[in-house]
Amino acid sequence: MKLTQLIAATLTTCVMLNCQAAETKVDAVAAIVNNSVVLETEVRDMVARVKKNAAKQGQTLPSDSALQVQALERLIMNSLQLQVAKRMGLQITDAQLDQTIENIAREQKVSVEQFRAQVVREEGSYELFRERLREEITTGEVLRANVQRRIYVSPQEIDTLTKMME
Repeated sequence: MKLTQLIAATLTTCVMLNCQAAETKVDAVAAIVNNSVVLETEVRDMVARVKKNAAKQGQTLPSDSALQVQALERLIMNSLQLQVAKRMGLQITDAQLDQTIENIAREQKVSVEQFRAQVVREEGSYELFRERLREEITTGEVLRANVQRRIYVSPQEIDTLTKMME
């Protein structure tokens, strides 16, 4: 009889705890892209970044719903391109990323430390900025590789161009 009472008490406690625990929505899936997902927070974050940048530049934007659709489409495309990059074995190393950041800082005529402080001020997280930049570089490399793969110049075209240049 004691075992039955113990089981009943345990079940009652579990039921009570489940009833008291309110559901909290942490995030939701906005889209499934092959073996990856795009989260609603990613869509909201991208829309917020676009709005912030547009406000700085005095640009007008379409409606929030149109922005959300565009952000979702962009995130889906990014996900697909990153999956292609993974299949290609394409990786952007930390050294390549650091070099790109140095180049950006040099173009803006600031030191890397000043650039980093600017990123933190404007975007909040330098690490998040680095990862977004890594993704941008990766997707750019995927696009470049696809374009190069489609370009074919025949020997006859080379000969013709050479003769025209003489």
